[in-house]
Amino acid sequence: METKHSLARGFTLIEVLVSTAILMLLVVILAQMARSIAGSWTAGSGNSERRQNVRALADFIGQELRSAALPVNPTAAAPNLQFVLNPASVTDRYPSALFWQASVATDASHGDLAEVGYFVRWTTQGSVPRAQLCRFFVNQGDPNYLINTNADWISEKLLQDVAPADSASGYVGLFAENVIGFWARCLEVDGTEIAGANSLYDSRVTHKLPASVEISLVLIDSHSASRMTSTLQSQLIALNSSAVNAAEFLKQIQSDPSLASITPGARAYTTRVFLENSR
Repeated sequence: METKHSLARGFTLIEVLVSTAILMLLVVILAQMARSIAGSWTAGSGNSERRQNVRALADFIGQELRSAALPVNPTAAAPNLQFVLNPASVTDRYPSALFWQASVATDASHGDLAEVGYFVRWTTQGSVPRAQLCRFFVNQGDPNYLINTNADWISEKLLQDVAPADSASGYVGLFAENVIGFWARCLEVDGTEIAGANSLYDSRVTHKLPASVEISLVLIDSHSASRMTSTLQSQLIALNSSAVNAAEFLKQIQSDPSLASITPGARAYTTRVFLENSR
């Protein structure tokens, strides 16, 4: 009789141990599923946020670009207003640097026109290279508003003075961080690109504005940006030059295994802006 009770207690203990083990296994599985779901949700939320961010950047540039101005007499000798893509005086392109004038002045005491421009500058914070989308902006009346007096008004020094985007200046000129590519393509009415040497467009040569401009941006998240190295930077700059827009650039970096550490956090956006004063 005692033996039967001992066996019963033995089986009960085994059942408890088995049940406990199964319960612990289920808890582990459920925890892993919860982490996986949370990770997927976070990634999806991050992707959505980055898409919204890069679209907001392009839309803001488009708003300023839409009202690009030309002088009343576009054939007049320089200096006069100028819409210029990739001027030879600017080396920080990666791959495009675009400058124009528009009625967007924040101080209209000398008129409503302002000089506007966008370009990417690579800097080094510690040992990590960083890509910054810089905004060049000068109101009339500012000593740096040189277009009325200087035919070659754009220079590296002027960009450094107006849009240094560093801590010493309080990040004046910094428009967005971790933008690894900015493209601008000048287009005809039918969407054909207006070809020029070294992707140059100069309204002082054509005496008109392009019908529209295609703006493209590629943005990476901060986690991917923290993995940037000088080698990856050089590869991205080289690919920038060969891609015509953000979508093509994104395909190129996604197909390159050596860039796998940053491509998951990259997002591209392209928009076409029609210029109101084109004729």
